Amino acid sequence: MVGRLFKYGAALLVGCAALGITQGAFIAPALPAHDLARTLQCPFQPDGYFYLNEPRPGGFDAFDHIELWVTGKKGQSRPVAYSRLYTKDGKSYKFAQLVREGAYTNGWGITFQFETETIEGVSYQFSGRFIMICVLAAEKTAPTRIVADGRITKLKDGKETATASVQFTYSKSQRPAAMGQKPARYPQDAADIIGFVETFSEADFSVKDAIKNLGTANPPNYDGKDGSVLLTPFPSQQTIIKNVVLEVFEGKPNRVTIEYIDPISISYGALKERYDSPHNLAPPVVHCKPRVDCQPAFVGYTFTFTPDWESKTSGTSFEVDVDLSTQWSKVVPRHTDKDFLEVKEICFRRVLR
Repeated sequence: MVGRLFKYGAALLVGCAALGITQGAFIAPALPAHDLARTLQCPFQPDGYFYLNEPRPGGFDAFDHIELWVTGKKGQSRPVAYSRLYTKDGKSYKFAQLVREGAYTNGWGITFQFETETIEGVSYQFSGRFIMICVLAAEKTAPTRIVADGRITKLKDGKETATASVQFTYSKSQRPAAMGQKPARYPQDAADIIGFVETFSEADFSVKDAIKNLGTANPPNYDGKDGSVLLTPFPSQQTIIKNVVLEVFEGKPNRVTIEYIDPISISYGALKERYDSPHNLAPPVVHCKPRVDCQPAFVGYTFTFTPDWESKTSGTSFEVDVDLSTQWSKVVPRHTDKDFLEVKEICFRRVLR
């Protein structure tokens, strides 16, 4: 289904190019004059988080949200796989195909179509439109305002198991999950790290949120006081995660350190694009022999994220540092934006300013 839709979307793009309409300003037929003018005057950036409007249809109880991360610096497009569909059981389905531009054929709007990768035989498809245009994150969007609609389909082993007409609401930052539990999953690539930071930087992200999402529900070594808490990874993650330590300060998660059994590949360019150039992570050398160069050795990078004012605790300013531990090296390597880092440990730190 999506393959045919993509061919049609490509034809639309060619037609718009021939008419001199640039990317981000695609016009649907028969627009009101004020909408036409508005479309021509603004870029289209749908980056953010999309949630099913309630009540959700049958067969989609596990659906959590969609994360679109498509606009890079200077308006350049990011790879399709940066966008994800998340389910409540912790799975994240990378987009395999995505159309997010071109005039919607059945009235006002911009085409929105995607197909996800397949995980354990399950995949998702969607065909619809964006109702809102321009930079969604800059719009004052009510939590219940519909910004996109269309038809979503869930497939198992390539066969349709559920389909429904749905509407999506929008948020520029990730909303808390049901029952006050915020999603925070073990990162396995750059997009996961960015999602984790967005959650970890929320002012009301609690120790309870961290424990429920990252380890056992009631770790025996946690007594509610400040200090280090050793978490036991969920059984499904124990083949990936070696060790997880949560540090608590003043009743809040202060640091999360995740050690992997085998190194994971992280896109250096994706993190640099999101957080700008990193600092070199170079802790002091512990074991040092006489007459040996004991200068700190390069072990990775530190990326820094400063939350916007809506995510800050009232009267308190903080940032989140992401330490990526790779390998010991006396010389700092020259990584390019196309390189992938082999990371064996990630530390997320809240730093008060």
